[in-house]
Amino acid sequence: MNESILHSSFRAFLKTIFVLLGIGIGLIPLLLLIGTLSEGETLDQTNSITILPNADGSRASFSKTTPAILQLEITGTIGLLKLTPDKIRSQLQESHEGKMKDATVKGVLLRIKSPGGVAIDADSIYHAIQEYKAKYQVPVYAYVDGLCASGAMYIALAADKIYATNVSIIGSIGVIVNSFLNFAETIDKLGIKALTISAGKGKDDLNPLHPWKAGEGNSIKVIVDYFYNVFVDLVVENRPKVNRDELVNVMGANVFTAPTALEYGLIDKIENSYNSALSDLVKTAGLEGKPYQVVRLESKGWLQELFSLQTSSLFNGKIKHELPLSEEWQPDLMNKVLYLYIP
Repeated sequence: MNESILHSSFRAFLKTIFVLLGIGIGLIPLLLLIGTLSEGETLDQTNSITILPNADGSRASFSKTTPAILQLEITGTIGLLKLTPDKIRSQLQESHEGKMKDATVKGVLLRIKSPGGVAIDADSIYHAIQEYKAKYQVPVYAYVDGLCASGAMYIALAADKIYATNVSIIGSIGVIVNSFLNFAETIDKLGIKALTISAGKGKDDLNPLHPWKAGEGNSIKVIVDYFYNVFVDLVVENRPKVNRDELVNVMGANVFTAPTALEYGLIDKIENSYNSALSDLVKTAGLEGKPYQVVRLESKGWLQELFSLQTSSLFNGKIKHELPLSEEWQPDLMNKVLYLYIP
């Protein structure tokens, strides 16, 4: 009798489990459908619309006909997952498509909090913003909320005006590549032999397993110098108060407090109020005293993120193990030329 009760309980437990699993699996397509309909996204759109408070601190539901200020988040390390040229370009593209098609963007606000990152990606984002500004004839302002260094400063140069809080850190106009290590002496002491097969002059330069010759790495230095000169030229072009000689020989790749950055001409105004900076942009955009909305386009809706085959272990059966590393040692930054501030 006890055995039958045990079996019955076990069968009931299994039935409950399978019923719950069946309900869960059945709800997946329904949730996906609801998410798609609620966000109103077409198949080729990758961003959802978020309405932010305006300069008065108020906001309303999204309107297809109300003029908009587009806010771009330049937050985190440039070139890593959340801040890439593709993401910024898709936001700029979709700010004139779908629901946003008739909500004319009248200005762009860059909200910056970044140490920089991959040089090529910073350059790509800068040019994407410049192209957008030229195409739609809209003002672009930047608001630094804490840190605007190296590649972030590069992107900020696309702005007509740069505002910063009084405790922000600005600058780091320079280039760096990851450190090259040499283990030749250690390997020799251990009695280990290493053979690298290569073809082409300089192909084996900076190999950590053999002693380096004089001048080895000069080709990389040429590339670093080129990227540095591009950066310097861009600063001088977009920041009229900055003197090239002073930039190279005095300011260098140092970072500065907001008051010092203002003196050098790297920023235009110290402003602790985000709303004040937004109000100035609204005025420049010709929207003062008129209805407007502040819009941010964010990559993917929550349902898409939840069921993404790339991120969900539920669907791909993989568990991701990570070892936290400092920014400069992130795999996506290795072996790349960087506009990156590394304290």
